[in-house]
Amino acid sequence: MAVHFPQFADGRGYSLGRLLRERYGWRGELRAIGDVLRDQLFYLTRCGFDAFDLREDQDLQAALSAFDDFSESYQTAVDQRQPLFRRRILRRRTEWNGLRKEFSGSRAGKFLKEGHSNPEN
Repeated sequence: MAVHFPQFADGRGYSLGRLLRERYGWRGELRAIGDVLRDQLFYLTRCGFDAFDLREDQDLQAALSAFDDFSESYQTAVDQRQPLFRRRILRRRTEWNGLRKEFSGSRAGKFLKEGHSNPEN
């Protein structure tokens, strides 16, 4: 399926892409065509587009670097269901659980498990 972008400043295609993916469950290829520039590629991917028909004056190699412009995204999107703050909380919980398991096997962890407040006593 292709969504036409008549001009660079027309953002309706982004909404159409997200609706097709999230509301209507479109799983096939979603192609952005028309006035598609390098600067749009990262955001088009966030909205569910997975194929792009760049305008003829666009350099393909330069356009490929657009996918590395940002390392993290704050808000949710088609390609990332959790906002950044929730991903950070989950990451910290996972790290804490790993430390807790590691600590529970140590000598200090055994003392605390037995009810001692200080392993030096």
